[in-house]
Amino acid sequence: YFQSNKREGSDYLANVLINKRNGIITRATLQFDYKFSKYITGFLKYYTEKYPESDVRNQLRMEVRADF
Repeated sequence: YFQSNKREGSDYLANVLINKRNGIITRATLQFDYKFSKYITGFLKYYTEKYPESDVRNQLRMEVRADF
């Protein structure tokens, strides 16, 4: 996901509505699914996003599931 915001006018609400800040917004998701056996599956998911004038947010999630 890639979005470029071009704003004009007041920045009064720019700190509240971070997705409306002037600049480039990037988001990416990468997911890996794996079936260990007939009953056990797992996945690994990585998510990152960057808004203008803010730090990069990274999230890593891992899950193993057994269904009987």
